[in-house]
Amino acid sequence: MSYPISMKQSRQRRRTIWRRFRAVAVLAALAAGLLAPSAGSAAPAPGLEDQGQRLDVAQGGLSPLSSLGRTYYEGEGVRQDYAEALMWFRLAAEQGDADAENYLGVMYQYGQGVEASALEAVRWYRLSAARGNRYGQGNLGLMYAAGYGVERDYSEAVRWFRRAAEQGYVLAQYNLGVAYERGQGVRRDMGKAMAWYAEACRNGFRQGCEAFRKLGGR
Repeated sequence: MSYPISMKQSRQRRRTIWRRFRAVAVLAALAAGLLAPSAGSAAPAPGLEDQGQRLDVAQGGLSPLSSLGRTYYEGEGVRQDYAEALMWFRLAAEQGDADAENYLGVMYQYGQGVEASALEAVRWYRLSAARGNRYGQGNLGLMYAAGYGVERDYSEAVRWFRRAAEQGYVLAQYNLGVAYERGQGVRRDMGKAMAWYAEACRNGFRQGCEAFRKLGGR
């Protein structure tokens, strides 16, 4: 049985989270080579706000909370800890962070730090996709294509693959090529299949290059 958290307990929890945030932000920045340990330099160390901004850029545009989640998820400069990653991604998702929502979808899909649940994975992917996140869109498309957590629907899969592909998500570009080659969710069209394979290939996806050549592309 759970009980309401008192105001004092709530303040203590926030202080604990804030201390952990500061500690991990510094560790992540050091691991990324963004900050150097002080060696008697007279220059003051950057403030936390500045560190957060620089981490955001270093992590490819992730918010500070999502960056911390990814640090634990990947084990970058800290011991890999899915439970800790899950906590930070949840905090970020509560603020409407689409990247965090996508990560939560992945963690529920594969049972990383939480009991696997296809339904929960779809729920988080859908939230992320609705905010325009290309990875959430691509992953939601895969769930529809596989019939995992939702009823299989190739047309819906193609719809989400297309949205992600148009934003440059290479895996979605490849999957859209597969859909056109097989006629799944769209009318079979080898020309469009080759076009999407070629796009994936141009963006560095090896399987896209192989599929393009297999259909006679050069």
